[in-house]
Amino acid sequence: MPLGTCKMDRSVVDALRRFEHASKFRRACLSVMAWSLTHEERKSVVDAFLELDTSRRGTIRLHELRDVLSGFDIPDQEAAEIFHALDSGHCDEVHYSEFLGAMVSSRIAMHDQMLRAVFARFDVDGKGYISRDSLLKLLGESEGDVDELLKEVDPKETGKVFYEQFVAYLRSGNAQDLEKERVASVTLIPRQDLEKERVASAELAVQSGQSQVEVQTAQQALEAQLQHTKQTLEELERERQKRRQLEAKLASMKQTLQELEQVRTNSSQLETHRDQLEVQLQSSKKALEDLEKDKIAAAQLRAQSGQLQVEVQTAQQALEAQLQNTKQTLEELEMERQKSRQLEAWFASSVALCLDWVSFGQVQLESMKQALEEQDLKRVCKESKAWMRNTREHASARDQGKRCKEALEAVERKQSELLAEKEKEQTQAECRIAELLDKVKELEGSSMADEEKILEPSVR
Repeated sequence: MPLGTCKMDRSVVDALRRFEHASKFRRACLSVMAWSLTHEERKSVVDAFLELDTSRRGTIRLHELRDVLSGFDIPDQEAAEIFHALDSGHCDEVHYSEFLGAMVSSRIAMHDQMLRAVFARFDVDGKGYISRDSLLKLLGESEGDVDELLKEVDPKETGKVFYEQFVAYLRSGNAQDLEKERVASVTLIPRQDLEKERVASAELAVQSGQSQVEVQTAQQALEAQLQHTKQTLEELERERQKRRQLEAKLASMKQTLQELEQVRTNSSQLETHRDQLEVQLQSSKKALEDLEKDKIAAAQLRAQSGQLQVEVQTAQQALEAQLQNTKQTLEELEMERQKSRQLEAWFASSVALCLDWVSFGQVQLESMKQALEEQDLKRVCKESKAWMRNTREHASARDQGKRCKEALEAVERKQSELLAEKEKEQTQAECRIAELLDKVKELEGSSMADEEKILEPSVR
């Protein structure tokens, strides 16, 4: 074996065998303890790990462990069982943290601070005790396996493991673990050590004549070389840690670069979106200006429409007044018609009276002619007087008929004039109202078109 073989002693081999014979729960506890070790505690067993890591990969392979344990008369089968017990990740490699878990029980003392840290790791929910649910969360085992693990620490099956029970279990262990550890702790004399002792005796016999100074010089050289090797290993360990830190930083930087790239992409998208928004803003401003102009035009149209409505109302009122006057005129005409009817009746009676007078005068003339022929003067005088009286009445009736006829003609002329004037006024009023209504409709149509123009940008 190379330098440092003395570090791989019986205590390390016994610790590995105890770990292999320990229960699954004890292994889990020891593995969790390994994460709570200080740097000094880890440093105390680093030499043994480095002797097992002959390939200097930072992990122990099965053939490496088997080669080292064969020097202590450990069969290959038992060496494989120890390897599989250490390989908790089932990756065919034993990492430094897994090796530390095997060293905790014998090479590293379990102090109170370590035990409390491990108990806190198992007490996932912070309830002050280890429960079945907390083991399921931490170990990820099946429910049946967790129940078997709990029976080792909690034989009464209360479902709770308090700190005192946990410490007592780790310091003493259950009966099965103690028996396995007793069997595993049987002292073995490594065959490799026996061979070395024989070689050393032969060398001492051959080199008995060498001086004590050469031996001391060789020992000092070996110690210096060993010290140098230790320093080299420590530097390698520091380099590994630095490499891990650098890898972590590199991964973080890669993630940061990805985030920056995403931010750059989002920024370009935002720039494009901002340009689009600016274009939309300019178009919106122009639309608002057009809208203001349309509003002003609409207000003007409303004002004009209001004026036209006032004019229409005024025209309607004037028309209503004209209609009222026309109605009154028609009433007056109706009265004149009634008067004309009366005058016509009076004229007709006058004509009838005249006809009666004519017929009566003829009768009287015949009577007077007969009286003259008979030379009856009294009768002639009487008939003359009657004829004169009838003549005077006839003249009066004729004058009245003439006056009635003149009045009737005047009434008819006045009716014609009034009717012509009213028809003219009505025609003018109707034309004015029609013009006003057409203008109102035109204004309403233009107002609706302007409102549609105003509403169209807001709808878009």
